[in-house]
Amino acid sequence: MANSHPRNESTNRSQFIKKYFGNVLHKSFLDFGGNRGNILHFHPDIDKSKYTCVDVCQRSLELGKKEFKLGNWIHYDRYNYAYNIKGKHDESLPIVSKHDLTFAYSVISHTTIEEMIDILKWMKDATKEKIVVSYLDIDLLPLREYFYNQRMKKYGWCTNFIDINTENINYAYLLDEDEFIVNGTDLKFPEGEGLFVTFYKREYLLKKLEENGIKARIDISPTHVPFIIVDV
Repeated sequence: MANSHPRNESTNRSQFIKKYFGNVLHKSFLDFGGNRGNILHFHPDIDKSKYTCVDVCQRSLELGKKEFKLGNWIHYDRYNYAYNIKGKHDESLPIVSKHDLTFAYSVISHTTIEEMIDILKWMKDATKEKIVVSYLDIDLLPLREYFYNQRMKKYGWCTNFIDINTENINYAYLLDEDEFIVNGTDLKFPEGEGLFVTFYKREYLLKKLEENGIKARIDISPTHVPFIIVDV
């Protein structure tokens, strides 16, 4: 079971909140995959009474609720190979009231493409103004290098997905240290918990979203973090 994210600069998303949302005073804020509410710690302008955090990690939500009592904390008990192996495979996304703004960081980079589409459609229904979601772009070499180095550090070995031709890759799953599955369907996860990352080709991602009624655009931050932007 995944632990709560650390409270340090590695989990400080305040720069992205400022860049993509601007002034968030008096705005209702939906934080999908928000862990224990690190956004509230680093970005105190967010109204805690208008803040909702949805996460698969029950322990993180308990810590967030204890620290930020005015917030709304919702457990999404969905199975996830990297973060919630005891979750339900058929768990539905929760019913939430509409929020002005919706944010998700490092969420759809750990789901299948089918679940990613379901999440973005759900966000569209739950958002009044703007949705901002980070993803992993297969064509951004620094991102591939980061995850390659991460696996080398953990396992001492990793399949080489750095020196690859990405031209015909629409999306790819990196499963643990040895499987790089290109354009795969009906993905089967091993028993237990492991590392799971999803990369997307930006053109394919935008096309899939548009096919599902979501008109989006892509922005790449100065720190090489790509974001899906949806103006509702």
